[in-house]
Parts: sequence; structure tokens; C-alpha cells
Amino acid sequence: MGALLDTLTADHFRKRPAMYAGSARFTELRWWLRGLEYGCTESNPGEPSELDGFREWLHMRFDGPGNVDWVSLIDLQFGHEAEATSKLFELLDEFLEDVATNGKDKILQDHANYERRRYEGLASSRLRKERPKWTPKLNPERAG
Repeated sequence: MGALLDTLTADHFRKRPAMYAGSARFTELRWWLRGLEYGCTESNPGEPSELDGFREWLHMRFDGPGNVDWVSLIDLQFGHEAEATSKLFELLDEFLEDVATNGKDKILQDHANYERRRYEGLASSRLRKERPKWTPKLNPERAG
């Protein structure tokens, strides 16, 4: 594991996140986590985030919006308090177990299949080959 997952899975961090991030409330911790993730990604250019696939996994799990990041999915589902921080750790453990058992490629493929069922096409899936072409529907009264 790298620095990000080492931190997020460490007992000492999980027991006392406020000691590291200044608060156990998810509303403050989320920004610290995003900064840590950004720093780890910047220090390893060209490498995916250690949490690659977590957003897709959460999107399927909660049937939430597909246009937000993993931090926002946790926030939307569990709110801003310390309970959300505890849930993050539980969900991260489940995600890492799923990755170890099935692999990240399977999660991404399952997510693409989920989006095909839900949206009748790929909306936010990274397996989408190209951006969907969007054509605005004109109001017939204004078109003329």
C-alpha cells in the first residue's frame, strides 16, 4: 500500500482522526482526505489514485448520483458528523476486500453494466469510449 491507504487503514488514524486532521467530523475530515489524496497522486504522476474505483463502487452501492466524487457520496449518504467518518472506514474495508477478491477491473466493469441498466448508456463510467453527444431539445414555440 501507499501513503494514502496506509493512513486510512491504520488503527491509530481510525481511532483518533482528529489528531491528524483537526476533527473527526466528516465535514472537516473530507478536505484533509482530499488534500492527502491529491498530494499522493501528485507525488506519483501517471499512477492512479490508491482509491481508484472507490467512487464507482460507492455509486453502485448507494445508487447515488454519478457526477460526484467518493467524498461527496459518503457525505450525501451519511452527513457531516463523526458517524460518516466511521462509515467511511467500514466502507473502505469492504471496498478493499472486494478489490482483493474480484479485482478493480471487475468493479469498473460492474459499474459500466450498472450505468447501462440505470441510464441506458454509460454516463460517468471510465469504460465509455467517447463523450456522449448531447443535442438540446428545442422548444417548438421558440424554434421558429
